[in-house]
Amino acid sequence: MFSLSINKLHIKNEKIQIILRIILVSFIIITLHFFDYSALYIKAFNFIPILYIFIAVIIQNIIYFFFTLRYPYLYFKQRLFIIAFLDIVNSAYIMHLVGSYAAYYPFLLLWYNAGYSIRFGNLLGFFVYFVVIFSWLVLINTTPYWQENIPNAYGWLVAFIVIPLYGLRLVRELRIHNNNLHLSLDNSIYQAEHDQLTQLPNRVLFEKELHYATKNYKKFALYFIDLDGFKEVNDTHGHEIGDRVLIEVAKRLKQNNEFVARLGGDEFVAIVPYENEEYLHKLANIIVTSISEKCEHTDLIYTASIGISLYPKDASTIHELKKESDIAMYEAKKSGKNSFRFYSRN
Repeated sequence: MFSLSINKLHIKNEKIQIILRIILVSFIIITLHFFDYSALYIKAFNFIPILYIFIAVIIQNIIYFFFTLRYPYLYFKQRLFIIAFLDIVNSAYIMHLVGSYAAYYPFLLLWYNAGYSIRFGNLLGFFVYFVVIFSWLVLINTTPYWQENIPNAYGWLVAFIVIPLYGLRLVRELRIHNNNLHLSLDNSIYQAEHDQLTQLPNRVLFEKELHYATKNYKKFALYFIDLDGFKEVNDTHGHEIGDRVLIEVAKRLKQNNEFVARLGGDEFVAIVPYENEEYLHKLANIIVTSISEKCEHTDLIYTASIGISLYPKDASTIHELKKESDIAMYEAKKSGKNSFRFYSRN
């Protein structure tokens, strides 16, 4: 399984590969036009001009680029293998069609070997390696130009066999070091954004998620959850028992919410997208009931008070939203604790 930062790097590299492909195909169109305008109209399958093939490739890659923006992780590995295969086969077929101009483009196959292995690792690199060799063998046995220039054809074949092997070995060593660095980076990011005791997101990650929610959710609720009398738990039973209580509360909260964070001490928050407010009432009841169940590790019974504010109904800014959920939580405590209250301006 890839780590988070490696996945992000691969998505970035995939987008770079698409952009480079568009630039390269455009360059081929320009060079063919510069050398011989009629070369653009060599027929493929006796009716499709090469120019149209190039334009179709550019259009496909533009669509592909926007697909990666919209669905970056959908069939990620599979689409890399498919696009690599299509890159090589399409390039070999174009080289078959353009006659003597094919002499200008064998470097493309070396570039595929280097580019895919460096960006995405040796698994894809070896796949590209064997597809390149197979495509080249087909090309030199079916193309008049390469059959007339057998020494050059086999010279390129040797290059395709030997050069990538050294590159793949070097890439393997580099990627081992690169992966270790990314794992260290991921661990550092995780430690900076998560509470060490409960492993819930901390205040840093909560603020990021809250900003994300205001931009991407049509409406959502902020639950401010505070344990009732937690100071007495620490004072009476000690911090070790208090830590167990916090861990148990975190576990129960995670069962009922997509995003829960611990702000510190006995304060927790949850961000809840919703369609109707009835759902928020039901969820609040579930949380209150769940927390009040006896803790199996300590035989303690503890409760929580919850304040709920709604975005954008109650607040138009993050600061107001947090303030209002805090006010609602204190109203819940004043009303007898072990309950929840929605923010009200009255």
